[in-house]
Amino acid sequence: MVHISRVQKRPKGHAREAEVTDYVYGTHFAAQDLPHHEMAEREMPAAVAYRLIKDELSLDGNPLLNLASFVTTYMEDEAQNLMTDSMSKNFIDYEQYPQTANIQNRCINMIADLLHAPTAESPDDQDSIGTSTVGSSEGIMLAMLAMKKRWQNRRKAEGKDSTRPNIVMNSAVQVCWEKAARYFDVEEKYVYCTETRYVIDPEGAVNLVDENTIGICAILGTTYTGQYEDVKAINDLLIKKKIDCPIHVDAASGGFVAPFVNPSLEWDFRLPKVVSINVSGHKYGLVYPGVGWVFWRSAEYLPKELIFNVNYLGTEQATFTLNFSKGASNIIGQYYQLIRLGRHGYRSVMQNLTRTADHLATELQKLNFIIMSDGAGGGLPLVAYRLPPDENRLWDEYALAHVLRQRGWVIPAYTMAPHSNQLKMMRIVLREDFSMDRCNVLVEDMKMAMKTLEEMDRAMIEQYIRHSSRQSQSGKPDHPVYPGEKHSLQGKTGKTHAVANAINFTQETWTNDIFAAQAAHIDAFALNLGYGLHNYELILNDAFTVAHRHNFKMFLSFDLGQGSQWPADEIVHVIDNYATGSAYYKHHDDKPLVSTFEGGQSADVWKDVRHNAQSEFFFIPDWSSLGIKAASSSPLIDGLMSWHAWPAGAHDMNTTLDEEYIAALDGRPYIMPVSPWFYTNLPVFDKNWAWRGDDLWFDRWQQVLELAPEYVEIITWNDYGESHYIGPMHEDDLGIFAVGDAPFNYAEGMPHDGWRAFLPYVIDLYKSGGKNASFDKEGVVSWYRLNPGSACMSGKTTPGQLSVEGTNTTSPRTLMQDRIFYSALLESAADVTVSIGGASKTGSWVDTPSGQKGLYHGSVPIDGMTGEVVVTLSRAGEQIAQMKGEAITTDCRKNHGYNNWNAWVGSAMSEKNVASEKTSSNDKKSGSQRSRPAMTLLLGLVLLALV
Repeated sequence: MVHISRVQKRPKGHAREAEVTDYVYGTHFAAQDLPHHEMAEREMPAAVAYRLIKDELSLDGNPLLNLASFVTTYMEDEAQNLMTDSMSKNFIDYEQYPQTANIQNRCINMIADLLHAPTAESPDDQDSIGTSTVGSSEGIMLAMLAMKKRWQNRRKAEGKDSTRPNIVMNSAVQVCWEKAARYFDVEEKYVYCTETRYVIDPEGAVNLVDENTIGICAILGTTYTGQYEDVKAINDLLIKKKIDCPIHVDAASGGFVAPFVNPSLEWDFRLPKVVSINVSGHKYGLVYPGVGWVFWRSAEYLPKELIFNVNYLGTEQATFTLNFSKGASNIIGQYYQLIRLGRHGYRSVMQNLTRTADHLATELQKLNFIIMSDGAGGGLPLVAYRLPPDENRLWDEYALAHVLRQRGWVIPAYTMAPHSNQLKMMRIVLREDFSMDRCNVLVEDMKMAMKTLEEMDRAMIEQYIRHSSRQSQSGKPDHPVYPGEKHSLQGKTGKTHAVANAINFTQETWTNDIFAAQAAHIDAFALNLGYGLHNYELILNDAFTVAHRHNFKMFLSFDLGQGSQWPADEIVHVIDNYATGSAYYKHHDDKPLVSTFEGGQSADVWKDVRHNAQSEFFFIPDWSSLGIKAASSSPLIDGLMSWHAWPAGAHDMNTTLDEEYIAALDGRPYIMPVSPWFYTNLPVFDKNWAWRGDDLWFDRWQQVLELAPEYVEIITWNDYGESHYIGPMHEDDLGIFAVGDAPFNYAEGMPHDGWRAFLPYVIDLYKSGGKNASFDKEGVVSWYRLNPGSACMSGKTTPGQLSVEGTNTTSPRTLMQDRIFYSALLESAADVTVSIGGASKTGSWVDTPSGQKGLYHGSVPIDGMTGEVVVTLSRAGEQIAQMKGEAITTDCRKNHGYNNWNAWVGSAMSEKNVASEKTSSNDKKSGSQRSRPAMTLLLGLVLLALV
């Protein structure tokens, strides 16, 4: 039965009450923004403040699904209640809270026992000592200070310099080690990871030790792969070599794992060279953040001048911390876990996690992932993994992480440590609340995510990758005052920052590169400058300062090819700032030379630049995409540069376009481009091309001598991402491969310095019109690819420029020749032999100077042979020079299964000098005499080019 009530009429004259409520969402606070910048004038009810803040925090992720962090996310209610009760206690106040201090001491004793810390057994022995910290970062900094101060004390006692301390560590260290070194003025000496080794190499670490080394850092559980570094091997090598160098073990993650899962592993105070250890209570110590612990073998390793005694809290007490006040609740939480779980409890938790991690690794292997972490208790309970090389797969680890994020899982995708940072990977950290059931749910979600990606087309996949890249770069935005730092390993190697090829150049780097350029008879660097880099002025200041110091020249080239475009007023600002300097290159010693890379489509911007710039400059842009006719007819230009430095299709280079430029310019200056090679595979920037290199370096210089242009620009000095660098390789500037999402680092181990060997001779020929050049030594330069064209996957690399002459080349395999190329600088004719894997071939010369003295060139086919390459010059049975090169191989595991289309270049010079007097060139193409006695060679330095 339904009961129906009659609505009664309200009595007349009964006034409504004012609309006042204590219901949270009925208050005016619910209809207003919460304060962001200033405190409100009036108070807010406690219940309202609590609810509104709680609502906002609900937007955070679920900590149980955050598999990126090592930090504890679960504690029992009893532990949380204890910690809440202690939140008001200031731990440093020993007088007021003596029992809390006593609890800290108990924790120190218990944890020290896990680490086999020594205790005094006689009056001559010393007890080990330890202290609590707010985390391992503070513990590491305290340990660094102790090692540095102890080293300084010893050096001063010996009367030696104590101002240049260094520390040896793996490049996979957590950033707190970089901070400690930077904050305390300690030089970092890195043992870099490789594509197959992600932990420190003990031999490499010990070899880096010198008289200024304060210690070696070894990691028990790296952040990247969770692997344990071989502390015992480092210890034994130091003892064997009788090197007095301490070891600090960073056991932030592994200190509470290894003692229970792998107790026989020797890594702690059982090793005599280990003098200090830090552990994190808030990781596998199972306490909420932040609490850490640091221990020293004895007071000998903690210099007393670092300890401070204070009495202004009511009692005399010693302190060694970076801060003073801190809460007591986390220390009490640590004590609760130690007595609640005991050894058996910790052992059970850690063994469960290890078994679950091994199960997860097995399931991921079934999905064809490559496991990078160590299982069965050989490392932390985590799984680091990556996708196998597959040129047909459209998606990568970043796209997979993005799809999993939609399900709620936070699994980081990132690149490995420097020198192996072309490896993309993912990592799942197992914490105590990660059960086997949740593990299986994750595996099913992983399968579903992969299926989702496989069903997407290329456009959708690229959208996912771009989105996830933006998210990874914007997740921790730059501070407006300190944007884009480049001093950390992450900043230098470009894991999350845009890369500029000379971003890490110091004045020392500039000095070394300028010396190398001057030795090659190069006169100037073109500084190719991309828009949007915040600190370009600092880098340009260094460049021009060093150039002035060494009588070298620079000039500006504005990169207008892609990305953000230079506004006219900023171009004016840069030109006016630098063009009047003594180190700036001036055309005919008169007007400052200014150039561009592209920008012809927005040529009108240069009207405003010319009108507003205080400096009247000589403008020679590269407007290749505009076409020769349109570019040469612009009233804004004083000359033109061409970017057409590589041949079209499977052909050798010709001078057709160069001759068209020269004719169209009708006497105005032409900058002729010269480049040795071109291969790039940077998917993030939609670049995966190759041009034929082969004989190009030799042929192009012959063409320069024949055409005698006013200027020549070599492309480039340091563009590693496009493989046409001829300058020294700087490891700090190889971050482009990580940022560009390259399938592997195709420049690492591929030097191009040999291409500079004969530049002094050929440049002198060019400058003198072919009349005046000499050389002191004979020699040979050789270049070739390390992988035959059919050896490995092509990487879907395509020709960068299809010829209009009918070629249908679709792969570098038919674009580039499987040959070993060589050039020689000889006093007279000589023989050349090439050995591949011990099998010798008699070489021949396809280009020879008519008078026998000068440059020779030739090549031999590889013919499927593999092994070490040796190129030998001889005359009348006597060896002149011999170049030993890298082995040709069909094993592409180093490249993740891909063919490396870059060139390896080597050179060798004779030991004997030849006649040093300058003579006229008898080269086959000696060049023509010009009106000026010496021309200027300009070399393109890809400085600050944001690609």
